[in-house]
Amino acid sequence: MNTGIHFETQLAALIEDQPIRRVVELHPEVMPILAGHGLDLCCGGGHTIAEAIQLHGLDRELVIDQIAAAIAVSARG
Repeated sequence: MNTGIHFETQLAALIEDQPIRRVVELHPEVMPILAGHGLDLCCGGGHTIAEAIQLHGLDRELVIDQIAAAIAVSARG
């Protein structure tokens, strides 16, 4: 069983309901990914990741997967 993929799937489920501000505070390594999709800390980063993705008309699965992968890679050291 590939626990890395399982970890990223669980992480992805947790990420989307977090405010952008909180995700960046805990995981600054995701900022380049967010910026690459036109997401930033405007409005104080109060929108959840899911809200921001929807407001910008982005592919939810793609963005969440990229964020989760970056966090997972960072967590592995």
